[in-house]
Amino acid sequence: MLKKISFSLILGMMLILFSTPQQLVRADQLESHATVKLRPEVPTTPVDPLDPNDPDKEYPGDGTDGGNNGTGTVASLSLDYVSNFHFQAETKQTSVTAPLINQMAMVQVSDRRSTGSGWVLQVKPDALVGRATQAVLKYGEVILGELTLKAPSNNFSDRPQIVTKKLSIGEYNNIVRASEGQGLGTWVLGFPQSQQNPTKLVLNNLNDAPADHYSGVLNWSLTDAPN
Repeated sequence: MLKKISFSLILGMMLILFSTPQQLVRADQLESHATVKLRPEVPTTPVDPLDPNDPDKEYPGDGTDGGNNGTGTVASLSLDYVSNFHFQAETKQTSVTAPLINQMAMVQVSDRRSTGSGWVLQVKPDALVGRATQAVLKYGEVILGELTLKAPSNNFSDRPQIVTKKLSIGEYNNIVRASEGQGLGTWVLGFPQSQQNPTKLVLNNLNDAPADHYSGVLNWSLTDAPN
């Protein structure tokens, strides 16, 4: 009888020791929910031009393209800055290659739509016309050289793609394409001047072209779809 009593007491103590921790950690488990609504940005000011070499800095300006302060465009998808391109050739021959003399030529695109639907940057160079003679130079192309495409360090979007490095006069040419999920935020396309592979204008069939100061128009287009 004593054995039975002592056994039951020990067993009871063991049950107490093992059951107490379970009772301490037991509690009702509930779930709550957190939500956040992200609204697309509604731009009220243009995006300031950035340095194509270091987009974390402001655009330092281009002495060759003085007075160009940007487009001032206020939009969710915008061309913020487009350089005027200046080329120079010293001699007149049947074919002339004129290198870019801009100190810091660039084009800046900002996508503040927050949709990631993509975009494409195009340009069509028109024929060049002589200032004094009105002669037309329509045979040639712009070789873009070693372009750079950079974004500020706080931009985590996937990088758009440079799709061509040669522009035909009189035709629309795709330069940069941001496919779906690419190209959000601000991107700066830099055109090289003094590198081994600079941007340059190549003109052909100049047999009858008079000496003159020729100028033309670059027609830029930024569309809201990558195709």
